[in-house]
Amino acid sequence: MSAEGAAAHAAYIESVKANGVVVEIEEEEFVKLIANSPHEALTLVYSEQGFFNPMFHYLVSVGGIAFHTKAYQKLDLDMTKIGVQVTANKISVPRL
Repeated sequence: MSAEGAAAHAAYIESVKANGVVVEIEEEEFVKLIANSPHEALTLVYSEQGFFNPMFHYLVSVGGIAFHTKAYQKLDLDMTKIGVQVTANKISVPRL
């Protein structure tokens, strides 16, 4: 690997460390995660993106790990587990 390539790789690794870990899961698993979470008062971040083909993005932290999913329809979540709901303009998840 060249010096430039090694430097780019090191910068990439540092950016991943700065952003933390976001686990991408399927819609069904996200719904189950919320319903079966032993934690109460979860913080849910929600965003509807797109005009002609809207995509719904959801982000929640459970046990210190952030979980993200996206769906073409709103998810039917167990809102009794949600303590705080934040509506965001956009949710950006880094692609690795």
